[in-house]
Amino acid sequence: MSQRSFWGGLLTGGLIGMVIAIAVAPQLKPETRNRIVSTSKEWSGRAGKMLHRGREAVKDVADNLR
Repeated sequence: MSQRSFWGGLLTGGLIGMVIAIAVAPQLKPETRNRIVSTSKEWSGRAGKMLHRGREAVKDVADNLR
């Protein structure tokens, strides 16, 4: 498995989990729903940063191989 497909799968799984959490959240207390949404946004931001750093690292390695 390539590292790209791993990170893509991780990001996709996170997004699917976020959608499920938001779909279930209307049945929860507003405080819980707000916490789920804010945590999902935080994790999404972290995943995006990790993906960006991973892409830059792969690009650097590829450039050094040339």
